[in-house]
Amino acid sequence: MLRTSGKIFKYLLVLVFLCFGPGINAQDIKVELGKSEVALNEMFTITVSVQDGQVRNLSGFPEIPGFIKRGTSRSSSTTIVNSQVTRTFSITQNYLPQKEGTFRVPDFTIKANEENIPVSGKTIKVGPKKQQQYYDPFSDIFGDRSPNRQEPEFIELEDDAFVAVTTDKDEVYVGEGFHMRFSFYVALANKAPLSWHEMDQQLSEIQKVIKPENSWEENFDIRQIQEDRVSINGKPYYRYDLFEATFYPLTGEDIEIPAVEFDMQKSKIAKNRSFFSFGPSRKAEIKTYKSKSKTIKVKPLPDHPLKDEVSVGVFRLEESINKKTLNTGESFKYNITIEGEGNIAGIKLNPDNDKKLDLFDPEESRNIIRRGNSVIGNASYSYFGIPQIPGEYDMSEYFSWVYFDPVKERYDTLKSDIKIIVTGESLVDREISSKALDSFYDLIGQSENDLKSRDGLDDLIPYIFNGLAILLLAFAGWFMFKS
Repeated sequence: MLRTSGKIFKYLLVLVFLCFGPGINAQDIKVELGKSEVALNEMFTITVSVQDGQVRNLSGFPEIPGFIKRGTSRSSSTTIVNSQVTRTFSITQNYLPQKEGTFRVPDFTIKANEENIPVSGKTIKVGPKKQQQYYDPFSDIFGDRSPNRQEPEFIELEDDAFVAVTTDKDEVYVGEGFHMRFSFYVALANKAPLSWHEMDQQLSEIQKVIKPENSWEENFDIRQIQEDRVSINGKPYYRYDLFEATFYPLTGEDIEIPAVEFDMQKSKIAKNRSFFSFGPSRKAEIKTYKSKSKTIKVKPLPDHPLKDEVSVGVFRLEESINKKTLNTGESFKYNITIEGEGNIAGIKLNPDNDKKLDLFDPEESRNIIRRGNSVIGNASYSYFGIPQIPGEYDMSEYFSWVYFDPVKERYDTLKSDIKIIVTGESLVDREISSKALDSFYDLIGQSENDLKSRDGLDDLIPYIFNGLAILLLAFAGWFMFKS
């Protein structure tokens, strides 16, 4: 009886685990949008909340036209229902409207705890300011002389920040890549409150201006703004990369990168704020930063028969073949890969071909990696070939690739090192004979055997034959008479 009860107890434990175990650590992430109608002096909010967990790696709060971001707030709550404890942790992004009207929160995706959460937008109506009601606990004591009747005075702190377009090279060859960043820099010692302003709209317009024409672009596709520490003239700064790409000039014209303007939200601080003060502690304004213009000198490649076709970079060759000894008519598979740093997308491989070796169109693949300031990767080709005559084949006669090395400042050639041995009889003559017979019999099959009447010159053919016959008879008679 005890054993049976023990078994039943174990089964119950397993059942409880199966029913409730997987959900113990489950986290429910929710995104809530604020009210559809707010006053001009009220905040619209977007809140991300996690039940029974923390909010980590949060990113993706959208920019809202007509609103500016006014910081975030965090909160947590604990609920007990039927002895069940539920804890909820929330982060709220606040938005302050700039003017009255109707605005649209766009659809967006927010990332929380490594999970991408799509959120549908909504329409917000912004009305006139509401009169704020403040309870003054000291009014009975001080009356109208209470300090909280005074509007705060705002002061502006000096900011230590700038915006810049930087490149890793000031001079390149045609086809050589240079790396460009558009970044915002803030000194570690900066005290002025700064925050982003209408990022999507600004960056879209700035990219149109700073992207050079007649260049191939490899965009590093910044999805999330990261903070990096850099040192400029011995002074530490935070760097925020807003746009990053590598460009490969396609012509010899110098590249002019103009100066661009970038707006940030800068807040003034309330002066002499005390316990009795009321109203906002900060006043947001827009400050415009301007970058410096920049020129990239583009040099032509040295003279070479292929100067208008070659790739520019530092490359090497990898190759393999599935068999090095075979018979005529037998196929082989040859793989060749060109890898290194440069414009991988622009690599073109055109092997030579002749009657000795049939090469079929290859399978092609490219792998491009954008890392640091560099674009590296490879272009791979897989060929099938069929030798037609016996002998030794040097694959370098078919596969050689010329490029320009900007580091060594000279042209170089990558060649195959593989040789194959082919035995058997030549298939070239057999192919010619086959083709000749095929063409003869093809003509027979295409010809018609119906009798047709002929007009014009063809009607004189019988008379011509008759005349020739008479001449031959006359010639024979003359020859007999003479002899």
